[in-house]
Amino acid sequence: MSNPDVLGLFPPGSALDDDGTVTVGGCRLDDLAAEFGTPVMVVDETAVRGKAREYLAAFRHLWPRSDVAFASKAFPGM
Repeated sequence: MSNPDVLGLFPPGSALDDDGTVTVGGCRLDDLAAEFGTPVMVVDETAVRGKAREYLAAFRHLWPRSDVAFASKAFPGM
């Protein structure tokens, strides 16, 4: 995968390794596929926490005493 535009489909902080392999949360996706098979769901904790901070800031901008709690049923698409 050599097109850097493809990174827009992945969480912030995802990158292309030297050989063009996508990494998410510092993990090479080909390594994860080899270890766990496909399909495999990969969640970047840093990206999820960052999105939660964004939500909290937006809510507190409008309602200062707001709080945000994370919940996920199956796929935490961002």
